[in-house]
Amino acid sequence: NQIYSWGRCDNYQLGKEIKFNDSKIVNGQKVVLSPILVYEFKDEISSIYSGKSHTLILLKNKKVYGWGDNNKQQIYPYTHHDKNSDFTQYFVANCREITPLSEFNFTQLKTGWTFSSGISNGNEVIIWGSLERIYYDDSKKTDDFIKDVLYEDFLSITPENIMSVTNIAVGFDHLLILSNDNKLFSFGNNSYVRNILQFRGNVVWK
Repeated sequence: NQIYSWGRCDNYQLGKEIKFNDSKIVNGQKVVLSPILVYEFKDEISSIYSGKSHTLILLKNKKVYGWGDNNKQQIYPYTHHDKNSDFTQYFVANCREITPLSEFNFTQLKTGWTFSSGISNGNEVIIWGSLERIYYDDSKKTDDFIKDVLYEDFLSITPENIMSVTNIAVGFDHLLILSNDNKLFSFGNNSYVRNILQFRGNVVWK
């Protein structure tokens, strides 16, 4: 249950605040070339997922830990920031429990480029972060440009008329939901595979 990380560290990607002398500059980027111990958990780890500059860890006991850049609210929405905490809402430099996420009792977590998603209690899909390519909304669309959508809270996108969610899959800017009766729902950017997927959570396969 030990977590190690390495690579770029210019935006708190490694889960541990890195001093300049402990890093190197490679191609103009601040990096750590050897694995460093980030955190040792007492409880068993269920899954680990990383986006562009953030990482979320789901434990078997349903607690969620994370770190990284939060400028798109991809770790947690600002409205859930504890003003008495010892860290800023804009980033989480060191691995720590993300209490607003632990409260959902997630059974599964997935991260996109600048957003995150999870299955809460087996029957509700929650997303948060930068959702301009995931949650399509005509009011946010101007010609072919969709304005950046930063929801100030968690958003439920659970399809109607399903008993439970079996699995979710996340790509760069799309999300798929598989229900218990083997229906597949899609959300997100369809610019590369036209006329197959839709933006609004339609059933695309069953």
